Amino acid sequence: MSQYIGRGEPTVEIILGRMFGQENVIAQYPLKKLLIFNPDLYESYGTEVQKHKFDFYVQRYNGIPLMVEVDFKHGDKADKKWNNILNPLLEELCILGVQISDNECKNLFKDKYHPITLGDWVDVLQALIQARVKL
Repeated sequence: MSQYIGRGEPTVEIILGRMFGQENVIAQYPLKKLLIFNPDLYESYGTEVQKHKFDFYVQRYNGIPLMVEVDFKHGDKADKKWNNILNPLLEELCILGVQISDNECKNLFKDKYHPITLGDWVDVLQALIQARVKL
């Protein structure tokens, strides 16, 4: 399992790995790597956005790639960055953005580490469906 801090992320990584294959789930995917072929666009963003790492990049062989953000109490500033900058960028790059939010996923964010439950699976599946991911 990758090294990162965040409630819900270890469980989401396991669930995504079981759904799409663990080798297809890359944790802490930097924005810079996403825009490697468009350095001018990368440079147009401020330092805070440039340093952003998406929680998970999911390569899918039968569908468009996913970029998954797991948000546990990140607040309004993170929401604005996601809604106003990152999600529109992903749409432009033909990558589907998925936000797994603590406001909607109560099971997943109960404890930082807990045995995976059916409720956790339901939370992740609902977030994927809300983002219009075709499973």
